[in-house]
Amino acid sequence: MIGPHLKCAPQPSEQGGTMRSYNKQIRQALRDNPDGLTVAQIVALVPAQENTVNRQLRTMPDTYIDRWQKRGTQNYISAVWCAVVPPENCPKPNIPPKVRNP
Repeated sequence: MIGPHLKCAPQPSEQGGTMRSYNKQIRQALRDNPDGLTVAQIVALVPAQENTVNRQLRTMPDTYIDRWQKRGTQNYISAVWCAVVPPENCPKPNIPPKVRNP
């Protein structure tokens, strides 16, 4: 069940995106909920099917499984996904170039 504390991702019409790629919406939903979301929770926020969300999450390099949580009364577990938030001003390290021997 989705709790009232979850923030909703913008709809495709608000972002100007297409209905086929949900990466931006999934990423925004995960960044709006820093504690992470399960696939079921993402599906409730993004107008996509569960298999589409699973496929998109696996191809996004900035998402990861933070932890597993038990769901329901059975012994089923669900992955809780999070998104990396890159720093705004991350300085590039000053590493001298390697010298190649001819």
